[in-house]
Amino acid sequence: MTLRQRLALTRMRLHIRARRVACGFRYAIGRNTTTDGYNLFHEGETLIGYYALEGLSENSVLEAAQERFGDVPELASLVSAACERVASKWSSTGDTQGAAEDWAFEKIMEYAESRGITLTDSWSLTP
Repeated sequence: MTLRQRLALTRMRLHIRARRVACGFRYAIGRNTTTDGYNLFHEGETLIGYYALEGLSENSVLEAAQERFGDVPELASLVSAACERVASKWSSTGDTQGAAEDWAFEKIMEYAESRGITLTDSWSLTP
């Protein structure tokens, strides 16, 4: 990582912390904005691992992912990242839970590949 990239990352982290402090202060004095509410809601989803997509939860996706890919130590972090991404970009077309979980599985496989993690998909194996 270059010095320029490090400085940009540090600046971004400081900006996020300053935003959180300001939001916390506004919350403490009862002056939250709509943006504060959205940010708190989104960060709350990430903290508890449950996303308001008619039932997309990290636990249900993790259970299905363990059934599908087996016992992979990094699977929980892949599931968390995938669910967060799907939740942040989702738009409903009907079967929200099934479609959201399918998309989360696509992201799990994409993130695993980018991290050099090999997953064996038992759902796509034919006997």
